[in-house]
Amino acid sequence: MSDPHDPTLRAGTRDRDACAQVLNEAMAEGRLTADEHDERLSRCYAAVTMGDLAALTADVPHRQTAEVAATAAKAVPASAATRPPTKSGTSGLRGMWASWAGVSILVTVIWALGAFSNTDGESDYFWPMWVIGPWGAVNAMVSVFSWGGRGK
Repeated sequence: MSDPHDPTLRAGTRDRDACAQVLNEAMAEGRLTADEHDERLSRCYAAVTMGDLAALTADVPHRQTAEVAATAAKAVPASAATRPPTKSGTSGLRGMWASWAGVSILVTVIWALGAFSNTDGESDYFWPMWVIGPWGAVNAMVSVFSWGGRGK
C-alpha cells in the first residue's frame, strides 16, 4: 500500500474538500485575506496531486490532512457520493440560479407594470437588463468554475 502523504499521489474529491476546509478555517481565523482565500480555493479545486494541495496549506496551522479527510468522509452521507461534486455543492448552484431567476422575474414585472401604465406613448427603457445580465454572467462564471476543475 502506498504512503498517503506521498505528494505524487493523485488527489481525490475528499482530499480537495479537506483542503478547502483548512483554507476556510484559516480565513475565518484571519490568517488569509479574502483574495488569498479565493485564489487558493480555486487552486485547491483544480489540484491534481496531494503535493498540490499540501502547498496550499503549508503556511497555515491545521490538523493533518488525513485526519481532516477522515472527518470529512464521516460527515458525507453515502447518497452524496452519487451526486456530481461541486465547489459549493449542487444545491448551492441551484439556489444561486433560483435567486437570480426570482429577482429577474420580479424586476421584469416591476418594469412591465411601469411600461404598461405609461400613457405618453413612449417606449420604456428595459432597465432590468442591468440587474439580470451582470448577475447572470457572474452566476455563469461561478457555475463553470465550480464544475471545471472537479472532474480530474
